[in-house]
Amino acid sequence: VEALPPLPTASVIPELSFSNPFSKYEQGVIPGWQYGGAATMTNDYVSLTPASANQIGWIWSANPIKLPAWEVQLDFHIGGLSDRGAGGGMAFWFTNQQGRSGPIYGHDDSYQGLGVIFDFYEADLSRGETSEPFVVAMMNHGSPLAKTDEEDYFKNQVGVCFANYRNLNHVGRARIIFANGRLQVWLDLDQSGHYQSCLQTEVNDERLKMPELGFFGVTASTGDHGDAHVVYNLQIAQLAEKEDVAHTALSPDVAKREVAAEHVVHAEASNHETHVRVATHTPRLDASGQPVAAKADEVGQAAAAPPAQSSQDYILRFSERLDALTAAVQGIGGAAATGGGGAADAHVATTLRELHTEITAVRKSADATYAALQNVQNSVRALELRPEAGVAAPSAPVEPGAPSPEAGMVSGLVTSVADAQTELRLVRTAVETSVPQVAKLQSDLNSATASTTAKLLALESKTSQQLEAVEAHLSPTLRSVDGGITGLRQSIHEVATAQAALAKQVQGLVEATASCGGGGYSSVLLVVGAQALVVAALLFMRSQNKRQHIL
Repeated sequence: VEALPPLPTASVIPELSFSNPFSKYEQGVIPGWQYGGAATMTNDYVSLTPASANQIGWIWSANPIKLPAWEVQLDFHIGGLSDRGAGGGMAFWFTNQQGRSGPIYGHDDSYQGLGVIFDFYEADLSRGETSEPFVVAMMNHGSPLAKTDEEDYFKNQVGVCFANYRNLNHVGRARIIFANGRLQVWLDLDQSGHYQSCLQTEVNDERLKMPELGFFGVTASTGDHGDAHVVYNLQIAQLAEKEDVAHTALSPDVAKREVAAEHVVHAEASNHETHVRVATHTPRLDASGQPVAAKADEVGQAAAAPPAQSSQDYILRFSERLDALTAAVQGIGGAAATGGGGAADAHVATTLRELHTEITAVRKSADATYAALQNVQNSVRALELRPEAGVAAPSAPVEPGAPSPEAGMVSGLVTSVADAQTELRLVRTAVETSVPQVAKLQSDLNSATASTTAKLLALESKTSQQLEAVEAHLSPTLRSVDGGITGLRQSIHEVATAQAALAKQVQGLVEATASCGGGGYSSVLLVVGAQALVVAALLFMRSQNKRQHIL
């Protein structure tokens, strides 16, 4: 069991996200999304399919998007009659086209992209096996899955886990993360805010070849049986391409306390299977094009309605948004601290401190409200259990007209619920007020960053032009210096040659003098002196760069 950070507020893409209450969307239109088929909308959720046979429903982003890395939070419910197997399945998609019909949970089976599928393992009842819900991630690149051979079929199956998410009495949550060429799926089936790992691939997994442009969507379909498939909340955040979402493991004691035994996520089925085949649910229609009715043994039976979004759900989501707001404020504060320290930066720092204080107060209020609601629930459970255990006779008779202990307890519960609802309204108001403030600060910081970047680019361009002008001005001088150095080297070479020749002549004269004896000594000295004068004149003329006078 891991603690995952909340989705970063600044990175959530509004046009790719929606959440309840859905009454806030005018005329049932969700900006940036399209839904249809059997899909309908209530205040708490988008129902993709009702708990009836042969249905298809979908909700898709309206426009394709290029998103190299992303993170999704999906709040959902899947459920139906508990005395039979599942009826259909649901899938989250990122594909190169919208899927509105088809055998794979309402999508064409030759899709290109990723499908994260929630369905039941089709057990062999003759062998005493039981159906098990699973989550499987399937990549496909345009080949019909039904015609794909066994090896390629399971090669495209990048991960699977088994978890009992069907017929929960509260909202289930999934986090789906694709970044750094790696896919991760996490599940929270206990409304704890903490997640169990469902599947994780290696970094840069070659099987995960996502579309360059793709649509996000959730689809569902039912077969001869019918399950309700419901989406409460879908948030999509953009991540850095190489970003790795941090997660912290909880201690075994905390994990055991927060995860019920029946909700433990397993890497393999009870029969030790680690691969599954996704079912095909092509709706059966009658001659008029209407879905074929449910089997006779299901007629007249009503499946339980999907759970309404509880106050705890809202508070849990608010708490996560508060954590995200706190992280955003800290990030903006760190960026502002690197600024120039002007009046604008001081104003941002002051606003951030005030906002952080407000968020902290709201978070405390949310935690207190959550605790109060938990106490109310515990008290209600205690009341429900009292008739079973039997109510002991009072030790003293109750005076006529005096309230009974049970009436006092109920009155206290009513007061607690009213107080909790008041706190909840305050929490909602505070959060809705804080979010635009952080967004405004983020926008101001982005504008300041863009302005500073533009100034740095302009300064870099101007400096480059100045350097080019200096280089053009100095180039003739540098060439002249290079020429002078070359001439000097040549002169040095000529002088060295003359010195070597003079030394050789002197050596010859010395030898001639030795062979002539003393009589010719004076004439030899005269010749040597004359040649020395000639060499001295040569050196002088060379030093004055007047070579023509040597002649």
